[in-house]
This record gives sequence, C-alpha cells and structure tokens, in this order.
Amino acid sequence: MSNILITGATNGIGKETAKALAKSGHELILINRNKTATQALQKELKALGASFVHLYQADLSLMKEVKRVAAEVLEKHKEIDVLLNNAGLIAGAKHMTSEGIEVTLATNHLAPVVLTGMLLPAIQRSKMKRVVNVASEAHKWIRLDPKDLNMTGTYEPLRCYGNTKLMNILHIKKLVTLPVLSSISCYALHPGAVRTRFGDSSTLFMRLMIKLFSPIMLSAQQGAETSIYLCTEQELNAPNGSYFVKSHPTTPQPSALDTKLRDEVWEASLAMLRSVGIDTEKLYQS
Repeated sequence: MSNILITGATNGIGKETAKALAKSGHELILINRNKTATQALQKELKALGASFVHLYQADLSLMKEVKRVAAEVLEKHKEIDVLLNNAGLIAGAKHMTSEGIEVTLATNHLAPVVLTGMLLPAIQRSKMKRVVNVASEAHKWIRLDPKDLNMTGTYEPLRCYGNTKLMNILHIKKLVTLPVLSSISCYALHPGAVRTRFGDSSTLFMRLMIKLFSPIMLSAQQGAETSIYLCTEQELNAPNGSYFVKSHPTTPQPSALDTKLRDEVWEASLAMLRSVGIDTEKLYQS
C-alpha cells in the first residue's frame, strides 16, 4: 500500500479521494485547515479501512504555515509515495493575506510550489515518487500576465481562479525540467465540473450559476475519479508532465505549453516567495 499526502481533504473531491484510498487500505497524510472537520474525517477513514491516517493542521494561504507544516511532515514521514496538491478556493472578492499575497494565488499555486519543494526528500525516497496537482479546464478562460500574478488591477474572481489553475499546470510542466525531479513523475488533472461547496465563498452570481447547473454537474465522487487514478495507477501510458481529463492524458490550452510563460511564472513565483521569507535556494534540492 502507498503512503499518500492530500491537502484539503475535509470536503468535495479531496474527501472523496481520501475515502476511496482509505477503502483500499492506503496510509493517508492529511493537511487541512479545520481541525474539528479533520478529526471527524480521520474516524471515518479509519472505519473505511485506511491503514493509518495522520493529521496536520495549517492555513495553506500563508507561506509561513506551509513551511511549518512541511517541516512537521518531514520529521515524521521518511517516505511519501504521492503528494496530491488538492486544496483550492475561489474568492468572491479580493482578499490579501497577512503576507500581502492575494488569497487564491497563495492557496492554489504558491502553497503547492512550497510544499512540493520542501517534501521532495520524502518523495524521492519512496517507491512511487509522484506529484499530482488538481488543476482545471478553467485555465482556458484567461490570458496570464506573469508580471502581475497578484492581480493588482481590477479583481475578477473567475479570471484569478483561472490564472491559478493555469499556474498549476505550468508548475507541473516546470517540475519535469528540473534535474532534481528526474526520477519523479508529475501530473496535473481536471476533475470535471463538480457539484460541491467549492464556490460558497464566491460571488452571488457565481453561486447562482452553480446552483442553476448543479443538476448536470458531476458528484464529488465522480469528480475524484481522476485524482484516485493518478494516486494509484502504477504505470501510466503518458509522458511525464501530462495533463489528465477523465483519467486520460489530454492536451491543455496552448498557454499551458508555452515554455517562455512557464519560466516567467516560475521566476515570478520564486521572487514572490522570497519576498515573504521563503528561502527558494533550498527549495527543489535533493
């Protein structure tokens, strides 16, 4: 059985992914913000058959919290077979964290960059050696400006969310170019249009649209299928760095394949992380 770390597993597709993996007897490491919900989930997952369920609490919108929780995980877990960067949000209004970063950008993109980099030693020591980012077809909606990741101009919730989902794919595309990750498989995925509480903090218009289309949207259980597949399938018939939809490799938007944009976003992300005290020189080291 594998040792799988999941962020944001207390609801939606993260929870359904954790439940499916528990039924298969995998050892789960969960990083969530809500302590009470996480403890309740732990009992549920153990009852379903998880061999072990380890709990960690952190606000992934704050890089100092990501750094702290990653260090705690590394101290207790020498091997991590799969890192599933699942946690995400869409904010209804612009909100800057106490570190001065727009909250959607911080949670959806920068947190996976820091967490993946810090957990590399444990991933490299494992048998499966895999990193998976939950992205979205929403990456097709926008044109990303690498000089303004924080969206300093007019704030548009859907554009901001789409930006971060494109960055999730670009992050994976960058990882496969780094020598230190040469032995690690990295993938991104689109879970589908899922009927969850994901948009609860969004605009009234967005909530109404979700309610209107909910009858034809996927259940959280259906939306989790590709995440489960990428966490468990040993041999994937797809190039490293692939983007998956419905458990099949799919070509993303051309901007997700733009190597110049990929590198510009990477450098801009690292610069932003340095501005909040993250030592990027130590990230992505063997």
